[in-house]
Amino acid sequence: MSAWAVRRGINDAVKKTAENKHAIEVIIGSLRPLYNKTATLGYATEPFGSSLNNAILKLNQPNLTISDKDIMYLTIRNWGLVLTATLLAVGAFAQPNPLFKRLSAAQTGIGFKNQLTESDTLNILNQANIYNGGGVGIGDFNRDGLMDVYFAGNMVSNKLYLNKGALKFDDVTEAAGVTGQGHWATGIAVVDIDANGWPDIYVSASFRSDPKLRTNLLYLNQGLNKAGVPTFKESAAAYGLADDGFSTQAYFFDYDRDGDLDMYQVTNEIYDPRTPIRYRPKLTDGSALNTDRLYRNDGNGRGDGPKFADVSKAAGIKIEGWGHAAAITDLNQDGWPDIYIANDFVSNDLGYINNKDG
Repeated sequence: MSAWAVRRGINDAVKKTAENKHAIEVIIGSLRPLYNKTATLGYATEPFGSSLNNAILKLNQPNLTISDKDIMYLTIRNWGLVLTATLLAVGAFAQPNPLFKRLSAAQTGIGFKNQLTESDTLNILNQANIYNGGGVGIGDFNRDGLMDVYFAGNMVSNKLYLNKGALKFDDVTEAAGVTGQGHWATGIAVVDIDANGWPDIYVSASFRSDPKLRTNLLYLNQGLNKAGVPTFKESAAAYGLADDGFSTQAYFFDYDRDGDLDMYQVTNEIYDPRTPIRYRPKLTDGSALNTDRLYRNDGNGRGDGPKFADVSKAAGIKIEGWGHAAAITDLNQDGWPDIYIANDFVSNDLGYINNKDG
């Protein structure tokens, strides 16, 4: 029986009088397979299961009053609608051969959990961005033909898992040297920034009051160690990418079409006193802390020393926003990449059209 059919049956039965024991039995009969299906999926349905069993027992009591039936009737109906909505949401009645199958941590070896620990001084009431989350990057970091997984952690270590085949992964974080160094990591970009054929990792960081602990990280892939594990060297400062401005996610693309990758940094800083979260004139001169940044790559990415320069104001990236994500695309189909940014709170989403002038 489909979830929609059960819901229709419930609504039809509700139209009948609460004195009609058969109507209640129809509802219970419809809900029992729904309850069993939901429990099979691993959802917390025990309160409903107890209510359902109690209702079945009470139905057979000879001195059951109409008032009791009314209460029980409504209770069963409401639980039925909740279960129906739950099953619709999780696709319990989806096609018999789903396209995707959930694998457990025990099966894959991926046990990463971005666990947050709240306190009286660190919680959603005084830190609006606490649940903005982390990020994940996919890349073949050891160049064995299999895609590996790198997770960003907020209050926990970042994690790198090497793909061993057959969806089995090994945690090599410590050996690879990519723990995140205690930074509140918010986003991951996998990019071969030094153009040597080995994928590197750029970590956006935020939230911490100490700038050193919210500075973005650039992990340069150094190749494999003797154990076959890729090792990394943190080099954000050397490349001019040690951004400490409450970053969300970085996007690497060649905006000036000079053959190397530049970077757009989405930002979300909510505690600049000049930009309170209320309706007001927006700051459009690039001075707000919650303004995104554009970095131009002024070298080929090889060797020592800075290669990226912050050209945000010169390029017209000056409008404040509380950024969650961006999309790099050719909005006007002129062959040059443009930028669309999704912002939060009272800021507008932004669309920057490439003027082709660097």
